[in-house]
Amino acid sequence: IATVEELSQKRYGADENDDVSMRVIADHARAVAFALADGVLPANEGRGYVLRRILRRALRHGRLLGLNEPFLATVTDRVIDLMADTYPELTTSRAHVARLAWIEEDRFGIVLREALPRLHDLIRNVKSRTEERAILPGSRLFELYDTYGVPRDLIEEIATEQAVGCDWGGFETELRVQREMSRAHLKAFGDVQGVADAFHDVAKMRQTAFLGYERLELETTVVAVIADGKQVERIDAGHEGEIILDATPFYAESGGQVGDTGYLRGQGILAEVLDTKRPLPGLTVHRIRVKQGAIVSGQRLLASVDADRRSITVKNHTATHLVHAALRQILGDHVRQEGSLVAPDRLRFDFRHYGPLSPAEIAQIEEAVNTKLWANLPVTVEEMRLDEALAKGALAFFGDKYGDEVRVVSVADFSVELCGGTHAKATGEIGLLKIAHETGVAAGIRRIEALTGPGAFQYLKREGEVLRESADRLKSKPLEVPEKVDRLVDSTRAFEREIQRLRAKLDAEIAEDLLNKATQVAGITVVAGLAERYDQRALRELVDRLKTKIGSGVIVLATSLDGRVGWVAAVTPDLTSRLHAGKLIKEVASITGGSGGGRADLAEAGGKNPDELDRALRLVPELVKRFLA
Repeated sequence: IATVEELSQKRYGADENDDVSMRVIADHARAVAFALADGVLPANEGRGYVLRRILRRALRHGRLLGLNEPFLATVTDRVIDLMADTYPELTTSRAHVARLAWIEEDRFGIVLREALPRLHDLIRNVKSRTEERAILPGSRLFELYDTYGVPRDLIEEIATEQAVGCDWGGFETELRVQREMSRAHLKAFGDVQGVADAFHDVAKMRQTAFLGYERLELETTVVAVIADGKQVERIDAGHEGEIILDATPFYAESGGQVGDTGYLRGQGILAEVLDTKRPLPGLTVHRIRVKQGAIVSGQRLLASVDADRRSITVKNHTATHLVHAALRQILGDHVRQEGSLVAPDRLRFDFRHYGPLSPAEIAQIEEAVNTKLWANLPVTVEEMRLDEALAKGALAFFGDKYGDEVRVVSVADFSVELCGGTHAKATGEIGLLKIAHETGVAAGIRRIEALTGPGAFQYLKREGEVLRESADRLKSKPLEVPEKVDRLVDSTRAFEREIQRLRAKLDAEIAEDLLNKATQVAGITVVAGLAERYDQRALRELVDRLKTKIGSGVIVLATSLDGRVGWVAAVTPDLTSRLHAGKLIKEVASITGGSGGGRADLAEAGGKNPDELDRALRLVPELVKRFLA
């Protein structure tokens, strides 16, 4: 509280409302410090959402005390000072706590600055229209929530303070409409919504046995054939549909890993498996295109997974686990997986972290992963009870639902995760990992995209080629390119400064020359002339310079560049009641085959015929005289 007193320049005990705000900030800062130190990150769900609500409530009470600049990191720092002896882990997390508190406050500060005035305006308007208890309309509440990011609990708190009600029923209606619109834009595999009934009917009868961990090829029976959302007897050559098998070697898309592809073969039958998904628990659906013969329910077929594609995919999946482990090792245990894509050509990993990774951190992650690859560590897969897996330290926080028995994938003691995906036998199979991109995808969510094996090699090869090409153009060695580029940048900046100096000198000389040629029309100074090879921006700047020099008058300048004409006209403020720059420039530009217009004080135009420039400029005084008359 003493820290808040110092920051706000208010004394505790002087005002009850201020006292409440100070107590809220002190209490919430303590909760924020401990939660952040414990690895909780502000989020929109779960315990992260609770933390965000606590943090934002503290920030709002800070605004009530007049604390409009970031302050919470200072208060959490004081919390750590006071409690570090009893809780030493707070000290080791001091920088982490301060940084996250500042980032979250900075983000929410934008919401407070932009949205709260709108909420208070809404409250005033609604109150002014009724003498009874005012109710804030649901549509406007939803606009504040959806467009401006004002949390519902904050709206409720402010509404209660201002003694107004909230139409949360209308709010929920707006929210429901938005969700329905969002669903309308989503497309699922084979239009899953359309075929859901057919899938459910099959799932009631039997489930698909997945045997693809051990085998990539097996004989199996077609259990059901589905086309256009309905069960059918057959799919003929040239057509697509979905089939369910009693057993399959095809891995269905799950946990970020893409579904397998491959072929189904029989006597006179060939079908390509385009994708494999699991729309319902225990039911594997194969999207197929029949190339020869017909697929009929009850057939026996040979199911063959594309072995090369699976081989690359499993390596990327194991590499994803290693990236996850490296991120936690280097950035901290607060890193949490938020999503992934494991495909044959790349891997993508989304994770919770408060800011962009530095080049040094990316290099550390690459080195940590590649060190494990080159050690050729065994990848072990075990099935055990969930409580045993968690006791072993297996990571299981991506929101997946687990049964009593789980599958644990381990890479020595570096990575231990619950995972149902397919994996390499040893890390050496992966060969090489290269991070291609690191970007932000949402507040507090970062994304890494990486390549492995031959893909990583080709990426590095292309980088090397680009570096060598750049070195050749710079007439330097590849490793000298950064230094050479720095020198070129410095030289370019020096040249730009010299160009600006010379342009200023040239402008001054041209302005002086134009002023010397100025004429008087009815006591008004008229400057009309040509500034060759000026672009439109430079021409405007020259006009501004002349306006300053003449004080009162009319300026009409033209330029000719690449066969086109540019015009700028200006009338000083004292003359705009008698002369209009837009009308004047329209007349002048028409002589050069152009048109334009603008305000009374400033106007621009273009033209197509530079041969008429001299004649147009000679006519300017006469046109000014005509407009004055």
